[in-house]
Amino acid sequence: MKDPVVYREFGYKSLIFAGVFGLTAAGLYAASFVQRSGIGKTAEVEAQACADKFTALGASATSDGTAVRATWTDLSDPGRIAGSASAASLACPGWKLKAYCIGSGCDVPGASLELGRSAEGAAGEPPIE
Repeated sequence: MKDPVVYREFGYKSLIFAGVFGLTAAGLYAASFVQRSGIGKTAEVEAQACADKFTALGASATSDGTAVRATWTDLSDPGRIAGSASAASLACPGWKLKAYCIGSGCDVPGASLELGRSAEGAAGEPPIE
């Protein structure tokens, strides 16, 4: 006859295995549910709405429906400009950074940024051009 400690250890190991298996199955089910339902997808914003976000953060912004261009002429606080450009870019899902320049060597003196529509929409990651 085996020692009861052996049976107890087997029982503990079985419970741990069943718990890990159950948590893994529940996690995979939740992940597949989120993927199927589209909960994780973000909605694209229109070009003018994206340009308005740059304007609200102190830039001069224009849009033509396929691109959003923002410029800053005052370079007294480049950290604020970089922060504003980053914040507004993140607030424009479905748009990807195409060009960014800050300094006196840019085509437009000051700072400029251009966003273009993502090739795969807000959910995909197109290659950087």
